[in-house]
Amino acid sequence: MRDDPKAIPRPRCHAGWACGFGRSYLCDFGKQSKLLFSSFQGEEKEVKAALDLFVALQSGKSPRVKNDEELKKTELALFRLRVLRTIKSYSLDYRGPQPQWFVEGFDEPAFEVMFQGLSDFLRKTDLSEDKIAECPTYIWNQAEKKGRGKASFLALLEGCLGLLIRRIYQVIPRTRFQMLLNEYQYARGGALKEASQAVCRRALLLNLLGMETVPDDYRCERCDVCRPDLDFQIKDLAGEKADGPRRPYDQLVLRLQEALGRPFSSTELDDLVEAFVSARFLTRLWGTVLAFLEQASFSLSALYLAGQASLRMEGGDEEALRYLSDGFREALIQLTDREGVLAFYRLASDAFPDEAYSWLYREESLWRDDRSFCHKEACRLFGDESAQARTIRLLLRLERLERVKKPLQVFVEKRRFLDRAWRPRPERGSTGGGKPKKRGRGERENATSFGRS
Repeated sequence: MRDDPKAIPRPRCHAGWACGFGRSYLCDFGKQSKLLFSSFQGEEKEVKAALDLFVALQSGKSPRVKNDEELKKTELALFRLRVLRTIKSYSLDYRGPQPQWFVEGFDEPAFEVMFQGLSDFLRKTDLSEDKIAECPTYIWNQAEKKGRGKASFLALLEGCLGLLIRRIYQVIPRTRFQMLLNEYQYARGGALKEASQAVCRRALLLNLLGMETVPDDYRCERCDVCRPDLDFQIKDLAGEKADGPRRPYDQLVLRLQEALGRPFSSTELDDLVEAFVSARFLTRLWGTVLAFLEQASFSLSALYLAGQASLRMEGGDEEALRYLSDGFREALIQLTDREGVLAFYRLASDAFPDEAYSWLYREESLWRDDRSFCHKEACRLFGDESAQARTIRLLLRLERLERVKKPLQVFVEKRRFLDRAWRPRPERGSTGGGKPKKRGRGERENATSFGRS
């Protein structure tokens, strides 16, 4: 499991936290982004903080905090130790001059107990059983490497904390940023590519909150989208529902909820998207999956549907690419089925060929060394004579030469050995410290004639 910080989009003000549009202050979006990123100090620091706290508890010390920042860090460390079942519960006492944590049920459990807590957490984030089964071997190998062949309890605890926090960093930052992004999406508004007008702001809000199912062409006539001049003509609503005409709440939303709860299936999701588009309920699909990602940013089905819906929204290409990129990365973590992972790649490659093709060469990609597949995709996306396709063909030739190189080197060495072994030895007296034996005239002529023949 690996974490790529680029999975979370950075606002323009991220570099130095100065407004990217030249203002002297940060907007609310910038301030919330700064707070979000400052909450994640780095995996190694957080592993060390939890490990140091365990050592302190081991020596009988109760953690005291001096400020809110220390309180937050200590609470996070205690929560992670509880997940790994090294403590049962904790509470905070404010009655003294400084707040003090009280910990109950401190223990040094067996590795199996700690790993059970870790695996329960990983399952909640939809990590596959095959991936979870690989974790104990990884933890033991790392612990033995640090202990020079012997795994100590602290080394095993550090390994469990490392995988726990790594998964947290893969999931939680995206979840929190999705909450912020959904607010931004509502403020920015939206429009369907196939429609000639923007989506009513009330329809966006109702669909994001999941309160009502209203069609894409719904108009409330009481928002800045329906009335850009802000000249709201409030008609008499006597005898008429204030919320206007609505489509019936049909089985589409129920199908969507069921699909989000089932294992990932791109075929089922593609059919569901087409059904929403045909019924003119795409805005509801878009709002539902974005809200779902606030709670489960690791959901493959939600990421796939968010990418599909964003591709159909005006100005939604950048967001679609991010959802599909996150889905591809998360599918590599969760799935063992290659076709499931490729579903995100194929959907993205049609709209963003350059970006999607680069995913195949990511460090964690299953196709990074599969030259045949990459060449096939390069030809499909860019053409047989594209730079990408020609580069792979050149790499394939170099690899074939490399495979031939070693046997040739062995053959040359054997040839040299045989040459030395079968080379005729010189006659006695022809070499050495003594003078060579003198030959007569006839002998010299014979030798010369023999040499010419």
